[in-house]
Amino acid sequence: MDLDCAVENLRSKVVSALDEMFVLAEELRSLNEVEKRLNAACHRDYLRVAKERGVRLGRRPCMTDERALLADKLIESGCPGTAVYKAIRALPGPKISQATYYAWQKVHKW
Repeated sequence: MDLDCAVENLRSKVVSALDEMFVLAEELRSLNEVEKRLNAACHRDYLRVAKERGVRLGRRPCMTDERALLADKLIESGCPGTAVYKAIRALPGPKISQATYYAWQKVHKW
């Protein structure tokens, strides 16, 4: 009888401890959600302020003004697309892929 009583006592303590753990886990999930929302709000504010200052966000454009000017001149003079691409690729600046050049060429109307 004492053994049954001890087992039941232990079982109730385990159940009570598990209940407390579930409550704590739920509170931690709630705090995590609040932290995510605060971080997102701070990030949005940072981006808004940066835009107001005129900071360019995102990747640096591969097709620089210098490259676009050279490409326009070469295309107007009748150079084929591959020759234009090779010429602008040789200019200093970020690397430019052939796909990026042709995407620019599609958008850029003469």
